[in-house]
Amino acid sequence: TNKLPEAIKVCREVLASLGVKFPKMGLKAATVAELLKTKKLLRGRSIDSLHDLPNMEDESKRMAMAMMDVLADCAFFVCPDLYPLPILRMLRYSIKYGVCSYATYAFASYAVVQTSILGDPKAGYEFGRLIAIMERTRARDLEAKTLLCIHSFIDHWLCNQHLSMQPLLNAHRIGMVTGKVE
Repeated sequence: TNKLPEAIKVCREVLASLGVKFPKMGLKAATVAELLKTKKLLRGRSIDSLHDLPNMEDESKRMAMAMMDVLADCAFFVCPDLYPLPILRMLRYSIKYGVCSYATYAFASYAVVQTSILGDPKAGYEFGRLIAIMERTRARDLEAKTLLCIHSFIDHWLCNQHLSMQPLLNAHRIGMVTGKVE
């Protein structure tokens, strides 16, 4: 049976206990609001400055990032209007509180938003470069889905598509090794 709606409910409850709340209704309007907050926070920041963000030290913030990651994964399949909300919040958390392993997926997902929704493939490609943070944060368990985002949805806008094949195969191999193939 499909347990994803139940998982979303549990994620919402755990996140609420950590002070992170997401609306249940009006998700599209909430997404626009979150996107505007994110763009405002990013205003005046270079991609290079984001590379230099400190590591996230607060354990409760890292736990919230982990739960938002799970929420995004579940929402992607059963509640797509909810999906961008935790991604955008994770991105802002990373800027405000520092980066952890979950930041790389948030940066990669925001690169997809920049490219496919906002129609700015150059900005998406630049954000995609932030996957270099994976080395610093040891994000091995998130590497496959992060690389999939970049090499499936970003690179082909500015690079020859056949150049993405080897990185995609590498992402698949990493997913098989880590067991993260969702």
